[in-house]
Amino acid sequence: MNIRSAIELNEYLNSELGWRKRDLTNAKFAIAGSKEHARETMIRGAICLLYAHWEGFIKHACMAYLNYLAKQGLTQREAAPSIIAYCMAGRFRALADTKKYSLVSDIVSTMIGPGSEPLSIPWDKVMDDTANLNSVVLREIAHIVCIDYSHYETKEKLIDEKLLRARHAIAHGDRQTVILADYEELHGQVLSLIELFRNQVENSAILGSYRRPQS
Repeated sequence: MNIRSAIELNEYLNSELGWRKRDLTNAKFAIAGSKEHARETMIRGAICLLYAHWEGFIKHACMAYLNYLAKQGLTQREAAPSIIAYCMAGRFRALADTKKYSLVSDIVSTMIGPGSEPLSIPWDKVMDDTANLNSVVLREIAHIVCIDYSHYETKEKLIDEKLLRARHAIAHGDRQTVILADYEELHGQVLSLIELFRNQVENSAILGSYRRPQS
């Protein structure tokens, strides 16, 4: 991944969103045209696909955004606190199991130093430790990429119960029955959330929300 400008970020996000929407639309049309005896099975599969694209798009959009930041030569002095926290989180975790005070000193020096060196942004690690994209994880991701989470607060039950819990039940072999009307509503709602996240990420890059406010 090599995203050097806001235009390239826009193109990447459009491409990611485009193929995923086509995939989901094809699944929806296939269900609508299916025979009644096969519909329940197809809906269960479509819910797993819907979750896969929900998690997949959020992950790849975040990776693209952070890759873009990595190409900007952003310094600690310039970056928003959430970006600095993300960049240093791995180093802080390493402190929990060490008595190497040289490591502690190195981190302290980075924090109190002039901050003129470009940040090392681990753009491809944004969801490595994440098992499931629930509302709690989404809130943290929104913080990292400097977007407003409040738009998702009214959708937490949909994310955690109607999407994630249903997907878990299906993936673990439980008999999860979802009627067509409920699936179609879930399809539309999740797709709207994906499109919202896409727009927020792009706006965050264009508006420079990743930069520390100048006093």
